[in-house]
Amino acid sequence: MAGTDDPHRRRYRDGARLGAGGMAEVFRGTMVGAEGFERPVAIKRILPSLSQDAAFATLFVNEARLSARLHHPNVVQVLDFDRDQDGRLFLVMELVEGRSLDEIVRDSALPAPVVAYLAAELLRGLTHVHALADEHGRPLGLVHRDVSPHNVLVSWEGSVKLADFGLAKAMAVVSGTQSLAIKGKPLYMAPEQVTSPADVDQRADLFAVGAVLYELLTRRRVYQGSTTEEIGDVAARSLSSQEPPLGNLTCRRMGPR
Repeated sequence: MAGTDDPHRRRYRDGARLGAGGMAEVFRGTMVGAEGFERPVAIKRILPSLSQDAAFATLFVNEARLSARLHHPNVVQVLDFDRDQDGRLFLVMELVEGRSLDEIVRDSALPAPVVAYLAAELLRGLTHVHALADEHGRPLGLVHRDVSPHNVLVSWEGSVKLADFGLAKAMAVVSGTQSLAIKGKPLYMAPEQVTSPADVDQRADLFAVGAVLYELLTRRRVYQGSTTEEIGDVAARSLSSQEPPLGNLTCRRMGPR
């Protein structure tokens, strides 16, 4: 982002790429200020095709404005958003030095007390999000929509932070990309969210937390399937089933008694 004549966009300097997904790339970056001021940040750059989609861009900006109002120890802080010199939308966020929960559980099982700690911290962050109100005290009804191990960051000091508010909602409205919007994520979605992604409320986030914790405790996923379509079919069938999605799976104790 350096090299442009726009002084605002010169405030950020890209570093090493930290990762990439279906809608964005994430870079370690630096916020540059006056008198040699520098702050490490994370910069999420939206892919060019999405950045040029008017419907996505409008909702992305609206959601970024709301996300910037979230101030809580268990929520990744959004510091800024803009377009770079190539017209790509980007978010500037606090840099969490650590690993995602997805990376952690790939390496080893977590003992039950650690899972309980993660649950408490995650729910504290969601409580703040769900309770956010406007200047008149009216609830904004924010829903994360994409609570998953990939979006839970754990710092080296043990802080638990939820990331990526608003991106799932913005993705869901892009014409012709509905399947991309939920690709890989039905594993943690409430059945209603899989069948009607645009019509969900805050209960969907709580279901997702339960699905994540269930996987951490049992080493099994709530929904079984090898493709997005298979998982979606299982979730849809559970809407008419009298047996809850967790019904016939047994929790396995992990760690000492």
